[in-house]
Amino acid sequence: MDYGEFFVTGDEWGLVEVAPAENREHYAEVAHQFADHHKDTVFGPTGWATPPFLLPGPVVPLSVRALRPETLTEAFAGLLTPTTHVTSCVDFTGPPEPAPGCLAWKVPGETAFVAGFYGRVADGILASLWWSPCPFDAPTPKALADALVRFGKSYRLLLAIGAESVINLEDRETMTRYLSYYHDE
Repeated sequence: MDYGEFFVTGDEWGLVEVAPAENREHYAEVAHQFADHHKDTVFGPTGWATPPFLLPGPVVPLSVRALRPETLTEAFAGLLTPTTHVTSCVDFTGPPEPAPGCLAWKVPGETAFVAGFYGRVADGILASLWWSPCPFDAPTPKALADALVRFGKSYRLLLAIGAESVINLEDRETMTRYLSYYHDE
């Protein structure tokens, strides 16, 4: 069943990634590389003083877990709604364009620009999965964290938040605190 469109801006695409737990050391190294890359960065009247830092993907890809889209639909049942209509744009101002081969599980709502998980599917398996950290009203952070903990334990997963930090998806307290930041009360 499809519940409408899910939109992620091109500037935010792939910044918060779900990956196998074996990538923890890799993401610690990415954080170090990011800090080193930006140690002398200054934001001036014409923008950043350094070229962008491109976040590398995980060393161990999500596809090794052989997750089927139905697995996420079941994991998020009653919390997030699935959709095959994923769109993105070049930056914050470009028109929405279809993201072929992508699926999403979004918070309930009429708008496409909402919090949720989205990913690319190849040969019926999730090749990648990301979180779009937009503000949300429902579900509650605790309910969503509970679902993520069950899902994370089953597949040994973590959440890599840009080059800033990593949350073990089995860590209910930290996951709830992270999600609470985006929860509108």
